[in-house]
Amino acid sequence: LAHKHESMSDHDSLPKLQALVDELLLYLQPQVCCTSFELVDQRWGVVSQAGGARLLACTPTSLAARMVMEKESEAIKIPVESKDKEEDKDKKKKDEKKKKDKDKKTEMSEEDKQKKEELDLLAQRAQDSDPGVAKLALQKMVDELKTSTSSMTSVPKPLKFLRPHYSALVEHYSKLPDSDLKKFFADILSILSTTMQKEGTRQSLKYRLEGTKEGLTSWGHEYIRNLAGEITEEYRDRLENGGDNQVLIDLVEEIVPFNMKHNAENEAIDLLCETDRIENITALTDEATCAKVCLYLQGLSAFAATQADKVTYLKVCVDLYLKYKVYPQALRIAFKLNDTKVVAQVFAACEDRLVQKQMAFMISRRKFNHDFDEDDELKEIASGE
Repeated sequence: LAHKHESMSDHDSLPKLQALVDELLLYLQPQVCCTSFELVDQRWGVVSQAGGARLLACTPTSLAARMVMEKESEAIKIPVESKDKEEDKDKKKKDEKKKKDKDKKTEMSEEDKQKKEELDLLAQRAQDSDPGVAKLALQKMVDELKTSTSSMTSVPKPLKFLRPHYSALVEHYSKLPDSDLKKFFADILSILSTTMQKEGTRQSLKYRLEGTKEGLTSWGHEYIRNLAGEITEEYRDRLENGGDNQVLIDLVEEIVPFNMKHNAENEAIDLLCETDRIENITALTDEATCAKVCLYLQGLSAFAATQADKVTYLKVCVDLYLKYKVYPQALRIAFKLNDTKVVAQVFAACEDRLVQKQMAFMISRRKFNHDFDEDDELKEIASGE
């Protein structure tokens, strides 16, 4: 068909060739491979070249695509609402709901408004020139802070309401002469600094050291935990610069017993480790907390910064186990230390014959070299024969 087209002029050949192409399309159907004439109408055409014309071949895929496009153009269009509009409406509703909930949270109740007004007045009276008025306002402020309640994840409301007055209170404190009132003022600023100070300033510790140093543990765990962290940083800095750490040690000796009595043994151990006083934990541990303290110390020994620290932690464990007569565990720690003197110390402290035999079997399993002197029975067990 293409060969025949080349031998004809364009005007004579086009009608005849189009008729033949239509017949071929009806015959070939899906397997059609047709010639298109773009210049005749929308479906057919011819591309002219110098001296003649050449026909363009269409693949079955392109023909099928054109047929589908024609059918789509003839189809009846039904308007369908976009799902994006529905999603936008839902999103707007959710945003409005969140905004309303936020407004509800920001709106204070009548009780909170009254409390805020009281604390604002107390903050102003605390800066009064009359020492009696100022001390009475500070005492009332302490009562409000101690009796306030909050959830585990929120700041107590008195601390929130006093936040705007913090800078004014600090400025007034700096102008006060040395007196008991100034020390009492420093105690309160130490509490307020827990949530209001800039990171790294250690103002909570600073005001605690300048204050009365009384009633440290009456402020609860969060204050103690924050203060312990600042003590650790300050102790490290003073140690590097050759400063006196005795005032910090005094605070540590007050904080650690409080933590041991209130199921915060790990925090007490951490503070003692940071201040190089871990041996003091032996006197503060009872039979109920011995296992917990020893397990935590063994865990710390695996991550100790130096070998000396690791040996120190493990020896404290041995002392605690010996103190409460847990001899097999003490022997196991002695194996970790690989110290024959500690092994001999454990055997010397144990008076129970059955426990001695059990520890002899432990020595046999570890193949540890230990001299049992004249005790042939224990020697035989330990030898594994």
